[in-house]
Amino acid sequence: MRSLLWLSLGMALVMSSRMAVGQEEQAPAQTQFGDTVQDGWLFSDQLTGRSGEAFGAQLRAGVLTGPGIGRDVSIFPVEIMPYAFAGKGMFFGDIRGFRANSDQWGANVGGGFRYHSEQLDRIFGANAYFDYDNSSGALFRQVGFGLETLGELWDMRANVYLPHGVTDRLISINFVPGSEHFVGHQILFDQVRVIGSALTGLDMELVTPLPGRVMQRHDVRVAGGWYHYQGQELDGFAGWKARIQGNLLPSVQMQLEVANDHIFNTTVVFGATWTYGGYRQPETERRSQFSRMTEAVRRNYNLVVAKTSVLDPDQVAINPLTGDPYFVEHVASYAPIPGADGTFEHPWQTVNQAQTDPAFAPSIAAA
Repeated sequence: MRSLLWLSLGMALVMSSRMAVGQEEQAPAQTQFGDTVQDGWLFSDQLTGRSGEAFGAQLRAGVLTGPGIGRDVSIFPVEIMPYAFAGKGMFFGDIRGFRANSDQWGANVGGGFRYHSEQLDRIFGANAYFDYDNSSGALFRQVGFGLETLGELWDMRANVYLPHGVTDRLISINFVPGSEHFVGHQILFDQVRVIGSALTGLDMELVTPLPGRVMQRHDVRVAGGWYHYQGQELDGFAGWKARIQGNLLPSVQMQLEVANDHIFNTTVVFGATWTYGGYRQPETERRSQFSRMTEAVRRNYNLVVAKTSVLDPDQVAINPLTGDPYFVEHVASYAPIPGADGTFEHPWQTVNQAQTDPAFAPSIAAA
């Protein structure tokens, strides 16, 4: 009987303690975007903003194959996009660096502002960048400005690129094989100088999602647009471009872009981008375009550089030790003696004759 009494008393104490705990527990705190804030800085993922915090950063890394518009090489960009929400607006920075498979590199540093209109369910944005690029083989700089609007049925983007500083640079000098020949006492050859010109330009595109459950699940979109570029020594030209893109995984986007113009001809570029972080709309909220606020700004990584080849014929071969042209005495046993002066056109008949030439020095004798 006594044991039954103690058992009843123990059960009553346990039940009362559970009821007390239940009364003390409070609902998890909510952010302004409706996400539950978990305990701890790492668990809430405030660094990347995935928990719905008012600030965060998005990390991206990817590859774009070459050649593309204004570049001959593939590039591998890595970037970070810090952001901070202010009501329905968002300020962001964007720091990008990329390396080319030619061991050259470039960088883009910029930022901007985006605003979400609840009435239109549409994002409007503006951005500005400073670009630094030597992936073409020469260093160029430019500033760029962009406008964008993102919506459920269509997106539109426009970018302007304005190179500054030196816009024409020597990229390389190449010897023309088989062009070497003699004239008089000298060795001549042809060379080709490759000049790179950073182009001023504008590009625009219109993007729309493809219908269908599978297409929407992978956010498959198609884009079409045009571009126009010109340089100091290059007349303006226009071209078109088309792209299809989609998410193989929620964090991995794939794309294929085709472009054509009469300067760069047809280019086909494959790209892949891995993304970590960025704002994600809570599942409990009505789906809207606000979820795209931290989407990457789409613009050129590289400066658009047109390369022009200039032929320089009959260059004189220079002795690198003296800085003077090579002096060649020509000898031909079949040559007639009258008028001989050791030139290619009037060679000496013997080596002894070449050695008696007052201009002779132990340089080169051609037989």
